[in-house]
Amino acid sequence: MFGVGKYERGAATFADYGHRAPKVAQLLIDAIQQRDPRIVVDHIGSAVPGCRGKGVIDLAVTYSAGDLESAKAAVDALGFQKQTGREPWPETRPWREQVSGLPAL
Repeated sequence: MFGVGKYERGAATFADYGHRAPKVAQLLIDAIQQRDPRIVVDHIGSAVPGCRGKGVIDLAVTYSAGDLESAKAAVDALGFQKQTGREPWPETRPWREQVSGLPAL
C-alpha cells in the first residue's frame, strides 16, 4: 500500500509520455476501489500511449446517487487533498489533488 503526499503546487510542465502511467493509474484505481467497491474509477488522462502531457494521472470517480460522501471518503482515505486556490470546485462536485509519493512516471 502507498500513501499520497502533501500537494505541492508547481509550474506546469509538458513532458514525454510516461510509460508507467497506466500502471500507476491502476494502482490508484485498485486502492480506491478497495476502499469502496461500489464506485467506478476510470483513468481518463495520460492514457494515450505516446502522447505528451502534464505528467499527471487523471482519474474520474463515478458513484451512484446518494454515494457521494462514501466516494469522497474512499479517495480522501488515501491522502488526496481537497482542491485549493482561489476558486476550488464545490464539495458537491469535488476535485482532489496530489500524486506526490507515487512512483515516478
